[in-house]
Amino acid sequence: MSELRILRAVDYPRMPWKNGAGSTEEIARDGGDGLDGFGWRLSIADVGESG
Repeated sequence: MSELRILRAVDYPRMPWKNGAGSTEEIARDGGDGLDGFGWRLSIADVGESG
């Protein structure tokens, strides 16, 4: 079984989108290394511009 960690919103990792039009705060995801290999991800998006 995986270890369970409780994070506050300030603890969510924020990462910019590849296209530079926004960013994502990652809340939870299944295993995998970095952005490679995960099957699902729960995140909050901040859209900076449309398109």
